[in-house]
Amino acid sequence: MAPGRFKDPSNSRLAQQDLLPLLVETLLQGSDRAAGLGRPPARIELVKQAERWMEEHPCEPITLDTLCRQLFTSRRNLIQGFRDHLGMGPMAYLKRLRLHQIRHLLRAADPQATNIAQLAAQWGFLSPGHFSSDYRKQFGELPSKTLQCQAQRGLRH
Repeated sequence: MAPGRFKDPSNSRLAQQDLLPLLVETLLQGSDRAAGLGRPPARIELVKQAERWMEEHPCEPITLDTLCRQLFTSRRNLIQGFRDHLGMGPMAYLKRLRLHQIRHLLRAADPQATNIAQLAAQWGFLSPGHFSSDYRKQFGELPSKTLQCQAQRGLRH
């Protein structure tokens, strides 16, 4: 950006809130990492790194920008890598990963002591309605049905 462009409030905000923090973080944390890489990782490696990082931060709020900063890559590169190798964007992958983790927890949960909305909120699903809809689309049943089935399995044993 030319120096005169920083007079425009939107460009100034962009530089202060997006560009400057990325630059500082890259300079402080990325120099050691960049020296070891030699070349940028192939997109498949980038996707694997993103998957590992998502799994290591299961309940942490994660945005696309957070992932890009952690992996020292651009939004475009990360999105394209996920689409090329998994057929979906990184945020869609994160949602599916978390839905599967919640399903696993619901199957092992005590139905009398489990609040589905609270469990979903812990995993970043702040709207119970959207969570139930996403869960049903993914698994073909409501989360309450998964939890109810757990209660029925418990009665049989």
